[in-house]
Amino acid sequence: MKTAGTIPRWISVLFAFILLISLAAMGGAVSSIPETDGSGEAAPITAETGRAATGPATAEGAAAPNVPEAALAEVVVSGAAVEAAAALPAEVDPQSGDPSAAALIDAPTPSPILPPYDLKGAQAPDPDRLYVILTWKSDNPPNTLKGYNIYRVEVGAADELPGLGTPYDTVRKPYYEDYKVEAGHTYRYWVTAVSKGGEESKPSNTADVTVVKVAVPSTPTGFAAWVVDPGISLDWDPNPEKDIAGYNVYVSRNPNSARKKINGSLVAANHYYLADGQADLCYWVSAVNRLGLESQAAMAKPQAVSPMIIEENDPSIETSGLWVPESYVGPTNGKIKVAGDAGARLQLKFTGSQVKLVVAEYWSCGSARVYLDGKEIAVINLYSESVTYNVVDLSVPGLPRGEHTLVIEALGAGNPQYPFNFVNVDCFEIR
Repeated sequence: MKTAGTIPRWISVLFAFILLISLAAMGGAVSSIPETDGSGEAAPITAETGRAATGPATAEGAAAPNVPEAALAEVVVSGAAVEAAAALPAEVDPQSGDPSAAALIDAPTPSPILPPYDLKGAQAPDPDRLYVILTWKSDNPPNTLKGYNIYRVEVGAADELPGLGTPYDTVRKPYYEDYKVEAGHTYRYWVTAVSKGGEESKPSNTADVTVVKVAVPSTPTGFAAWVVDPGISLDWDPNPEKDIAGYNVYVSRNPNSARKKINGSLVAANHYYLADGQADLCYWVSAVNRLGLESQAAMAKPQAVSPMIIEENDPSIETSGLWVPESYVGPTNGKIKVAGDAGARLQLKFTGSQVKLVVAEYWSCGSARVYLDGKEIAVINLYSESVTYNVVDLSVPGLPRGEHTLVIEALGAGNPQYPFNFVNVDCFEIR
């Protein structure tokens, strides 16, 4: 296909060639035709300008031949035509790779408006007023949007799935507060984007929010701080509210000084252990509900607890397998209880925040596995080339204050030198 108004290049070249031959043929004829300079005298045409010169011929040669104005105009016009013909574009078919023609044919269409996403809803942590907060994200350029349509249904109603229709409300920014809510109801929300031209996007994801009565949690009770080795162990009673999300723990130099929060995330249990806690500081605990409302904090000063010693022959100790009492000078009570068979067990039930296991170490001892409240916590080895008594082979500080069960199980292995693998218990220390 040829573009309208375009002169084929070969015609332009042919025209220029014919014109040059004609001018060459005219050379002798036009050389004798004078051109006046206004004074009646003929003026030669200079080679530099192509116009008539008024001065004499140069010293290097004779004056240039005179050419009539009409012929000169024809030469000038013809030269311009040659240059214009050379500048004309080649014949192009717009359907065979012309980028400009392709741009006209395949003009881009506007992109569809994108739906909002990552819609999140939550009840506001406000004890004085019930309302829901919605936030979402949008990838549409800000200058292309008129705003957003908010849709809401109550969960349990006939229409619970996202759709379009009459919006519940409209906003300009990706944030919304809904104050028309009631406690005990669950609401489902979704959002659409609206362009300045009125085009509405597809719905966002849905967000369900259950509205509850808002109340600040009560102050934790039964809060106590215990000195253990090392650190401080904190305990308190669980809060009675059902919407408790966790607890915050604080420390201060005295009851009237500023508090510093110790925990990062909320503490899920009603217990907290600080290995680097100090006995001369004040500790605080508060309860936080699912809305983020925090109670008043309870305070406690650490209590020093004298360790309680439970000897190897205490009635609270239970054994299975063969355990034999042996008398020596070094143990706390002058005796230790010894087992040599793999699988032999010794069990202690105690109440406190810390337990220590005291043993004797000597050349014929092996290893034992230790369990606390049904979970394996350590494997200890009692072997030593020399005899040593009153060795604290295990210490577990910072336990939630209450009843616990400790079990020692002989492995029948672990002696690196001899075929003996005895394990023994001197006593337990409880705080």
